[in-house]
Amino acid sequence: MRKRPKYLLFCPELEGMNTILYVINNEVFIYRIVEMEKYKLDDYMKNRTAIVDS
Repeated sequence: MRKRPKYLLFCPELEGMNTILYVINNEVFIYRIVEMEKYKLDDYMKNRTAIVDS
């Protein structure tokens, strides 16, 4: 995370799931530590919902 987030967030539902939540430019992102990838929160949750529903 080279960019400096305005906030680091805590979410009990994602605790222990290899993630960091943070805010940059009023957008919430999830950083997956092991995968070293970032996602916008909306995109990440849509993808998780699609996986659970299938």
